[in-house]
Amino acid sequence: MESHSQRHVLIFSPSGTAQTLLDMLKRHHWSVSLADTIQQASDRIRQEKPYVAVVILDQQYPGDWLDKLTRLLAQAANINWILILPQTDLVHESLDHKLETLIKDYCFDYQHEPLQESVFLSVLGHAHGMAEIYRHPSQINTPEYARYGIIGHSQPMQHLFQQISRVCQQDEPVMISGETGTGKELVANAIHYHSRRADKQLVAINCGSLTDSLIQAELFGYEKGAFTGAFKRKIGRIESADGGTLFLDEIADLPLSQQANLLRFLQGKTIVRVGGYEEIPLDTRVIAATNVDLKQAVSKGAFREDLYYRLHVLHLEVPPLRERAEDIELLCRYFLNHDLCAASRKARGLSAEALEVIYQYDWKGNVRELSNTLKHAQIMSEHRLIRPADLNLERRQHERASITLEQCRADADRNAIQDSLRQYHNNVSETAQALGISRVTLHRLINKYQLRIE
Repeated sequence: MESHSQRHVLIFSPSGTAQTLLDMLKRHHWSVSLADTIQQASDRIRQEKPYVAVVILDQQYPGDWLDKLTRLLAQAANINWILILPQTDLVHESLDHKLETLIKDYCFDYQHEPLQESVFLSVLGHAHGMAEIYRHPSQINTPEYARYGIIGHSQPMQHLFQQISRVCQQDEPVMISGETGTGKELVANAIHYHSRRADKQLVAINCGSLTDSLIQAELFGYEKGAFTGAFKRKIGRIESADGGTLFLDEIADLPLSQQANLLRFLQGKTIVRVGGYEEIPLDTRVIAATNVDLKQAVSKGAFREDLYYRLHVLHLEVPPLRERAEDIELLCRYFLNHDLCAASRKARGLSAEALEVIYQYDWKGNVRELSNTLKHAQIMSEHRLIRPADLNLERRQHERASITLEQCRADADRNAIQDSLRQYHNNVSETAQALGISRVTLHRLINKYQLRIE
């Protein structure tokens, strides 16, 4: 990107009153061009493509001048326009319907005279940065902003990148932990595609998406006639990843019976297909991911301790968004100008107020929630910049607060049932008696909370 000293701005001042603003910008090392007619402004925009933000300075709107200005702004919609208006006590005289529409549809921001220097420079810097990213989106993928296809320049992310660079060179199992939506699968992809196995398959499976009866066949494959419906041999996910990498997402959801089978493969590097007898040697690296505290799961008997230590040879923790707040604006720029740029022709960025709301929000769903929120806002927004109301975060925060008590009670019920089932070795009658409920009620709760009984 351009260095600080190379930032450019065009001041468009039909009334020729730009000297104060010109002096301010030069003091802060901005390169400035001037235009005092619409034709001159149009010519400069066409000729001087590096110029990023256009500052309009005028206090009079005679005749059809505003209509001509609107056409100019529409033709240069990729530029972040900042409009300077008269003092606030003159606002009602100036902000007629046409001007309100122009601001809403085309302007990055507007400021009132007299300008507050620090506020104006902050807005201008934001406008410049957003316009640069929109105009040169590939630059956000440079090492300055991202590594391994993962966006972030905060200290926690730099630490994660260093860990990935070391893990890539090894061949041991990897455990990736982190909250929902932090990007654990991106980390798994980075490890595989920067390892010696990059030219082989990366095979992924979500351990929580399959029933107990299917997951063994999915992982290990089966022979023809192994069970009803097995009309031909099927290669399992572990075998499909031979020479490459197997990514086991939500590893905590793997049934205990299959945990033993997975451990056997990790120790012996061989599998036996369901219904088969032949031991098949394989060279498959395993990467697992979870948002669950596996140490706690081990202490509760929900996860095998020996498998935990076998998978935990190399461990990476993906930081939650709240611990990498300095990446938030960078992520917003990326989502608005890369993945989501086709969602709306109008919304090109975030207002300063919307960005502040984003910073204040807790983002329990992490980067995934941020991405989805911005996509919704960009589609629904009717403005040049996304506003706080477009983000709909206030309603979401209220909904979270309203379900807190209900969720806590549900979690307490679920934990009590799980602990009792474990204590009484999944004996439903004894568990129901210990909990003081009927067998029918216990079965209903087991179904409600989708609990497994081995």
